[in-house]
Amino acid sequence: VSYVRGESKGPQMSMGDELIPEASKYRDVEEFKALSFDNILKDLRGVERDTEVTIPIKDVKIKWKDDLDNAEYFAKPDYDPNNAPPVEFTYDLKSKKYILDDGHHRYVSAKRNKKPLKGVIEQINGNMDELETAYQKEKGVSLTDIWNKAKGR
Repeated sequence: VSYVRGESKGPQMSMGDELIPEASKYRDVEEFKALSFDNILKDLRGVERDTEVTIPIKDVKIKWKDDLDNAEYFAKPDYDPNNAPPVEFTYDLKSKKYILDDGHHRYVSAKRNKKPLKGVIEQINGNMDELETAYQKEKGVSLTDIWNKAKGR
């Protein structure tokens, strides 16, 4: 499904329409917001908790500098994201960065080898107010408008 932005193939949808089936499940807009955080985030950024991702090194932020310093000495010389076990990330809503929680040795190896880093998104940094603001700014439609549309209002 494509957005109404320039030319595209297939059916046309306006911004936020992909959330209408989700919004229609809830009695009011506050319940929609409270219980749909993960679905809204997935629609906005393609980010989903407990999923494996492969991230460019430039999008990784270091949380524990001491762990990074220690990892510099002990990191393996080679890194292959296809064969390495995943690191653990926290996704930060505001910065759009993946914060490295565990796996600093693999991060150093990936960086040295100019490879992306494979990991699992364990947590999300951010709240519904931040997500709602980002959604409206980036998608051009409010969550309230989506819920109203889902309810035929």
